[in-house]
Amino acid sequence: MILDYFPRGMLPRPEQKFILESIEAGWRDSDVFVIEAPTAVGKSAVAVTIASWAESLGKNTTISVPSNMLLDQYRNSFPDLPILYRQDNYECADFTRSCGDTKAAVGRHCGDCPYLAVRAGVKQSAIRACVYQNIGANKLYSQVMVYDEAHNLVETLRDLQQVRLWQKQAGFPDGMVTVADVIEWAQTQRTPKYDAIVSQLAKLKRGGVVEYLNGSCRGKPDVCLHITATSATGINTWLRPGTHAEKVILMSATTGEQDVQELGLSRYRVKYIKCNSPIPIANRPIKYLPAANMAHKFRSAAVPLLAKALNDIIVTNAAKGLIHVPYAVAAQLRAFIDHPRIIWHTKSDKAQQFAEFLASSDGVLVASGMYEGIDLPYDAARWQVIGVVPFPPLNVEWIKSRAENDPDWYAWETIKKLVQTAGRVVRAVDDFGVTYVMDTQFKRIWDDDRRRPSHLRLFPNYIAEAVTF
Repeated sequence: MILDYFPRGMLPRPEQKFILESIEAGWRDSDVFVIEAPTAVGKSAVAVTIASWAESLGKNTTISVPSNMLLDQYRNSFPDLPILYRQDNYECADFTRSCGDTKAAVGRHCGDCPYLAVRAGVKQSAIRACVYQNIGANKLYSQVMVYDEAHNLVETLRDLQQVRLWQKQAGFPDGMVTVADVIEWAQTQRTPKYDAIVSQLAKLKRGGVVEYLNGSCRGKPDVCLHITATSATGINTWLRPGTHAEKVILMSATTGEQDVQELGLSRYRVKYIKCNSPIPIANRPIKYLPAANMAHKFRSAAVPLLAKALNDIIVTNAAKGLIHVPYAVAAQLRAFIDHPRIIWHTKSDKAQQFAEFLASSDGVLVASGMYEGIDLPYDAARWQVIGVVPFPPLNVEWIKSRAENDPDWYAWETIKKLVQTAGRVVRAVDDFGVTYVMDTQFKRIWDDDRRRPSHLRLFPNYIAEAVTF
């Protein structure tokens, strides 16, 4: 039984038991498992259990995550798990720099490279863990592939498919509009580099945006030809069962049918496993407190209204809290909020100011770009505000193109970020905290009317049940 392989010294929670028994029951009849596991379920223990059980069946397993921070969590919880970080995380044995810097400088790793030594051991292990980007780069394919925080997979695959060329280096012409135009030009270059680019771009003929962007290459102004995939569909053949893996397991609080389809996995035998949140609803309320319409065209008039509502929240909540807004809105709010508890940050001092917030007893952090990846259990934060609904920016050309053709995709990308944000301040079964949503744009997703269908159906049940108006 799969539960026999649960980590020693740990007892499976009801949600973990449900997930693992569902996987065991569907193992022969499914190629892809999609696990919707809310905060506090304990996905890492589930992943390690699956890997240990698969090893007993003669299968090797790679557990993959989107960031080093999550790898650290696996290392801390399971010290014996073989883990491969990126080469920049290892110090070169011959030079006072990282292994990655040595490879970039001299074109090879040194003789006693610690990164290569760890990589060799990891590749020989039946169970190993790494970040997404290390899978293809180091051929860490396994018969069982477990992707933790799998909602990041689509964006990762799309980013890996981007092509950037600098005009002074590549000599490309102006006026190319479509991916087919770029392919036609690249085919005239007749070099291995451009042959690879043609092969890469061929996958994007129906789903790529071509842009000429002003930038800086090696410190000098230049024009960048930027080709971006609008979808991950068709560009991730290595992910699919039968290519490298026999079983693909996607784990996240927010991985839905839309992601499965975009990842090209919907044509396989997919088993969806959804479990409830182990945290009582009363401990994780999401309260809609409309303060202002934060859409771009109304923002100048809306920021003072939002600031007034935020001041009221700060006064009535003595515990530590966060205010989630984009950097531009944070800069505007500074003119209207002057409270001794407030901690501001910029892109350059983000880590420093976050550390100051953690060390404070009653701080309020105006947080930008912290919708996921931070854990604030118990008194680390008892409340948070979503000041601006995190719609993907429509001033980005590929997002605008995709949103016009697929409104559900645009809504789902927003909902995923909302759901991830809601989990920042309530991290355990006995934890509690409240999330306030103050942007009236939230009703665009939640409500239904004659002009615009509701996207309420896209919200996970454990989120929908916690929302109050």
